[in-house]
Amino acid sequence: MQKSADYNTRKEYNIKPYQLDSIYERLQSIFDDIIIIGGRAVNIYCSNNKRGTHDIDVVVGFENPKNGGDAIKEKALQSGFMYEESRDLVKKLVDKETGISIDLYYSKPISNIELSDIIKYSQKRTMGSQGAIVNVVHPALLILMKMQSNRQKDRNDVYNLIDNLYGQPELFMQKENKILSMYLEPAELKKLEAALMLIYGERHLRY
Repeated sequence: MQKSADYNTRKEYNIKPYQLDSIYERLQSIFDDIIIIGGRAVNIYCSNNKRGTHDIDVVVGFENPKNGGDAIKEKALQSGFMYEESRDLVKKLVDKETGISIDLYYSKPISNIELSDIIKYSQKRTMGSQGAIVNVVHPALLILMKMQSNRQKDRNDVYNLIDNLYGQPELFMQKENKILSMYLEPAELKKLEAALMLIYGERHLRY
C-alpha cells in the first residue's frame, strides 16, 4: 500500500487552475470519466469564490470494470500519485508534487444522488487563462448534495451557486425543475424552494 503520511492532507488549498489542470489531465490517463464535485466544483462555477478546500472530490467511472482494482494502483503510480485504499478499493490519491489529495467516488451514491446521473448530466467548464476544460457535476445536483448538510459553508456554497448562476431561487427552481424532479416529489420541491429562500434571505440580512 502506498502511504501518504508525509503529507498533511487536511490542509486547505487555494488550488491554482494550472495545478487542477495538471491533476485532471493525469487522472484522465487512469479513469474513463472524471467529474469534479464538492467545494472545488463550487469554485469553478463561481469564479470569484476563492475559499480553500481540503482536497479535490471526483466521481470517476470505468467503461471496462477490468480497469479498476490493481490497474488503478499501477496507473496512479505511473501518473505521479500515491494511493490509499480501504477493503481493496482505492479511495484516495495524493499528488506527489503538491501533496493535494483527491478523494475518489465510484462505488456508492453521494447524498442519495446516483453516480450515473452525476456522470450523465455533468457539464463542461473552462477554467484558467489557458482555457482548460473539465467536467463538473451539474449545479442542480451539486445543490441537492449541499442541501443534505447543515454546515454553514455548504449553505454559503448554495447561495453562491444560485446567485452566480441563476440570480434568484425561483429562477433556479424553474430552470432545473426537470432534474430536481428526478429526486424530489412536488411537496419536497416546495420545501426545497422555501429552504433556498431562507438561505438567500439570511445572506442578504447579514450583508
